[in-house]
Amino acid sequence: MITFDHNKCIGCGSCVKDCFKRIIEVKDGKASLVPGGTCIECGHCIAVCPVDAVSLPEYPMEEVQPVLKDMPSGETFLHFIKSRRAVRQFTAEPVSDEQISRIIDAGRYCPTAKNAQPVSYVVIRDKAVQTKIRGLSLVKLNEMAQDMLGTEADSRGRSLIEMYEEFCKDENGVDRLFFHAPVIVLVLSPAEAVRDAAAAAQCMELQCAAEGLGMLFSGYFCAGAAGNEEIADIIGLGDRTIARCLVIGHPDVKFRRTAPRKKAEVTYI
Repeated sequence: MITFDHNKCIGCGSCVKDCFKRIIEVKDGKASLVPGGTCIECGHCIAVCPVDAVSLPEYPMEEVQPVLKDMPSGETFLHFIKSRRAVRQFTAEPVSDEQISRIIDAGRYCPTAKNAQPVSYVVIRDKAVQTKIRGLSLVKLNEMAQDMLGTEADSRGRSLIEMYEEFCKDENGVDRLFFHAPVIVLVLSPAEAVRDAAAAAQCMELQCAAEGLGMLFSGYFCAGAAGNEEIADIIGLGDRTIARCLVIGHPDVKFRRTAPRKKAEVTYI
């Protein structure tokens, strides 16, 4: 629950104006909680206070920082987004603990519905574990592929079968699921919060790019892992779902320009 330092508070009302839940009032010249109000701990009152008089004691307040004045311009940031690419070629260079920590933070600071913060993460560096869950996912993908043969999805089905057969032939050979990346990060959430997890994963992708790392969303792994009890046990899934799988490493490819996209379909009303 938020608390106010009345020795600092100047009663300006900034927190009152920005409180979506309307649970803050200025009383006797100081900010206070409205009796019976329900706080979702979004931290807006902390961020907007001009004198740093608000805190959430249950949270790591040492992480709160002043907002930087020198931010990328809109044009620069858009170019950064245009420049990022899905990466399927990685070097053997390890990804540092500091980089992984910042990537997780990028997801952690992403907005969530009602500030529920329901997203969690599994970081997999162990190659034996990566190989195990890759094989289990490919078994399921191979089963799914059989139903695709002779349909409009025939080509995709044959590709999945080929991926499975490559693994069976040599599990350390061709890898078209994780591409021999050094780190796999699984983004987990309750089934009703998959949108929150997807948003977190997108922020994490941008952080990967900012770190100079390559990243790929492995949708095939998620499809193959869905409902697999053995994978669930290995990663401690519990009652959550694997919303996204991030394949991360140092890129072994250099992109020299942005790639084209179709024109946006936009309706202005």
